[in-house]
Amino acid sequence: MNQLVISGNLAAAVHVGRPTPSGKPSVFGRVGMNDQLPNGEKGPTIWVSFTAFGQAAEVLRTLRIGQLVKLAGKLEPARVYVTHDGEPRADVRMIVFAAERVILAAAA
Repeated sequence: MNQLVISGNLAAAVHVGRPTPSGKPSVFGRVGMNDQLPNGEKGPTIWVSFTAFGQAAEVLRTLRIGQLVKLAGKLEPARVYVTHDGEPRADVRMIVFAAERVILAAAA
């Protein structure tokens, strides 16, 4: 089974979609993630678009831009496209099954 768990910051306000035929809420949005490189510098941002339904959608609706979130779900096939500058890019997408806000403890 294809499962993925990521954490990152909400890149924009979560958009509320149409409810499913069974009445479950749906939302979609983007999360940005960075890794720290071996030399200590911040690595490139990886953007992941997501769609969430039900309880995960309810959680994500309460979050704001920039908040750290953990998402669990399945990876969707990437869509490759070319930017206006002619650079090839891949759009990474996931369907979210569970979501939670991550609160980091303050340094003492």
